[in-house]
Amino acid sequence: DTGRTLYLLDEPTTGLHFEDLSKLLDVLNRLVDLGNTVVVIEHNLDVIKSADWIVDLGPEAGLEGGHLVFAGTPEDLVAVKANVGKGKGKKSSGKTVVSEDNGYISHTAVALAPVLVAGPFGERKKYDPKEQDIPREGDVSINEVGAATRMPWELDGPRWHTKDRVGRTGHPCRWDGRILADVVAKIQEYDCFAATDWNNRSVVEIRGEKKSLGWFFHAITGEEWLLKMKFRTAKNTFRRDLLVERLDLKPLNEMPDIPLYGTEPRVRVQSGTGPWQEIELKVHSYAEIDRREFQDFLELAITGFEKFSDGKKSNPAELMPWKILKEKWHFLPKGLLGGSRAKWDYSLLKDVFALLDGIAPEARVVWTNKMLVPYYLGAEVKTGGRVLPWVIVHTKRAEAVQLDLYVSKNAVPLGRVLSQGIEPAVDGGNPDYDVVQLRFAGKSDLKKNELKLLLDETKKSKLKG
Repeated sequence: DTGRTLYLLDEPTTGLHFEDLSKLLDVLNRLVDLGNTVVVIEHNLDVIKSADWIVDLGPEAGLEGGHLVFAGTPEDLVAVKANVGKGKGKKSSGKTVVSEDNGYISHTAVALAPVLVAGPFGERKKYDPKEQDIPREGDVSINEVGAATRMPWELDGPRWHTKDRVGRTGHPCRWDGRILADVVAKIQEYDCFAATDWNNRSVVEIRGEKKSLGWFFHAITGEEWLLKMKFRTAKNTFRRDLLVERLDLKPLNEMPDIPLYGTEPRVRVQSGTGPWQEIELKVHSYAEIDRREFQDFLELAITGFEKFSDGKKSNPAELMPWKILKEKWHFLPKGLLGGSRAKWDYSLLKDVFALLDGIAPEARVVWTNKMLVPYYLGAEVKTGGRVLPWVIVHTKRAEAVQLDLYVSKNAVPLGRVLSQGIEPAVDGGNPDYDVVQLRFAGKSDLKKNELKLLLDETKKSKLKG
């Protein structure tokens, strides 16, 4: 609060219980004590008698109103207007009073006079906001409020996700909680899985016992009408068309009991990263999984995942596409940084490799990396604790094919390579060697003769070194 605010309230007592009036007046007085101005349009006499200043408009409603009858304190209003029978003002029946100064009747004064007489009177304590800043025993920082309170899914995860769960929209979930309970129980019968992780508001996860295997099962429990289950198993375990037919999950348009629509199958099968296949099912009723066909699917998915737990294939990284496809992988338009597409033609990459192979056919070429291909010459000498390649070709950059040429310190000045490719550079950040960086976005950037001379020189220098 700035203490410089005008608050305009229109009949704030409407609907309040009598006991709440004192709380309202306390709030209004606090705002004033802080330096604000509070203007209240009100007919309640408890509010009127507590005001610092009254502006009485009237004397009647509609066309008979709109005049300033009186302005001042409640006590002054009654004193000025309560003059009936004292020879001042006009005669009155006692139901209204007439002002000496302007002749307007004040109905407010008539109603307020007995209230002021009745009292009770008392001194109001002025609100001091500085008192609220004084530390008190038992005070709790706002940042600590609720810190020790655990969420329901942390207190009892299985109960939250299968019985008490609430969807993202705040409505109770309508899918059958027994689906999740039975699927988790079946999976946990196998030794290749870690304990179920229930400690998330809307996701239940089961991972392989070996961390390197990653997750096998994800249940997304925050949807109101459908439970989404995802399974991760060995590639080619399932065929989409056959699985859709076998599980026989009706499209949403054929489910009149739920307010969702769609004609697409509720079964999805897609290739995951590396050797994995991911299956997604959206289910609503327990009957959809209480079938032999679903049990067969679940057992087959678990069996596929188990293939990577038998010791021989305990490292899924060995089955990544670049490990299996090797040279072929680097000529595929997949796996580029950021998921983008190459802006250069793959024939350019072939020309680069052909040039390197022609100059150093004896080089050891490593094709099993995901984004780069290093060339090692026969004399592999460690520099700074690592074996340096002769050349590294970056094959998965969208903007250009990049060639990193490792050379002795200060052996190749930048001026020597300015005509090669686009934005050539020499990285001299390492104290033991330099890296000449050449980028080619089109065949016109690749000046084969000049590059061949440079590669020949660095190759001979490398072998001598």
